[in-house]
Amino acid sequence: MASGFYFLLPTLPVFMVDVLKSSTGEVGYILAIYTLSALFIRLITGFALDTYGRKLIYLISFAAFAVLLGFYTLAYSFVLLMALRFFHGFTWGASTTAASTLVIDISPPQRRGEAIGIYGLSFTFAMAIAPVIALTIMGKDNYNGMFLTATGLAVAGFLLILLVQFPKYDKPKTRKPFTFSNMIAPASLPMALIQLLFGLTYGGVMSFITLYALEKEIDDVGIFFTVFAVGIAASRIISGKVFDHHGPKILVLTGLLSGGAGFMVLGMMANLTGFMISALLIGVCMGVTMPTLQAMANNVVDRTKRGAANATFITAFDIGIGGGSMILGFVAHWTSLSTMYILSAAVIGCAVLVYVLYTHRFYIRHKITEIVFNPTDQ
Repeated sequence: MASGFYFLLPTLPVFMVDVLKSSTGEVGYILAIYTLSALFIRLITGFALDTYGRKLIYLISFAAFAVLLGFYTLAYSFVLLMALRFFHGFTWGASTTAASTLVIDISPPQRRGEAIGIYGLSFTFAMAIAPVIALTIMGKDNYNGMFLTATGLAVAGFLLILLVQFPKYDKPKTRKPFTFSNMIAPASLPMALIQLLFGLTYGGVMSFITLYALEKEIDDVGIFFTVFAVGIAASRIISGKVFDHHGPKILVLTGLLSGGAGFMVLGMMANLTGFMISALLIGVCMGVTMPTLQAMANNVVDRTKRGAANATFITAFDIGIGGGSMILGFVAHWTSLSTMYILSAAVIGCAVLVYVLYTHRFYIRHKITEIVFNPTDQ
């Protein structure tokens, strides 16, 4: 599924400019509407997962995601593509929120960190490999072949999840009203806040690293994303087991300090070596902090609030990425990209302080001890 998503990131703007003759502004609208619709649906999905159960919502949203990928072969106008991206964002937001919740349900509590780390590797590998495959298939103008391959990958993913033995979910005896307070998990907000602060800085990497490379005359910007993916993958393999055996504090602090150092290197050592070092450090930050904080966010709620907990956590990250792209864009405009990345390190420093002074203490007080649930067909 993640490969189907990452197929479109580098290729859709090219398709719009080449085939639809779109402007760069229209490309921006298409990219933004997907994120906004996914952001909108996450909290609603979290409420639905906790109220109606996980399996059906996951299957429907995953199937819809795969089917809508095929419709890109028919989207030969800006209006049609805008509508398609809007609804496709819904399916992405709903299915990823449902999947994260199911990973928590399936994994035993004593191995939760490891499970989230392994699950996250699917996105890491897709981010590293799928864009290269997509660009190779697309070539000069084989857009339909690229869209259909993405569709095939998503369909294969859907067929695989039919083999999953879903845990039984006992719906709440009293149905909660559909209100904003029931769509979020307040107990998960301290962890979501740390992830939001990291998202602010991550938005600056994703939005401006290519421009920064051009400014510093670094030709191979792709090496940044490759090393970044290596840092995420290597750290996730290790961090999950460390979390399960030793708790989150050393992981979160190590991850955040690594990210802060990475942004300092990026701002002060603007050459290929600096890019590679910073990419590795920031990748380690993301690979360690995201699964750790997500496990913490789920450890402070009971089973009937996991959907809301994951929706709250992922939504905070999305808000951080979107807000970071805008805020850091203004910072870069009035100062420089180098200064922007150094200030990003300061934001990470704020996250360290918030974690030490508040988040970790909150987690220790509110962590729930769980029994192990045996998976049975729902």
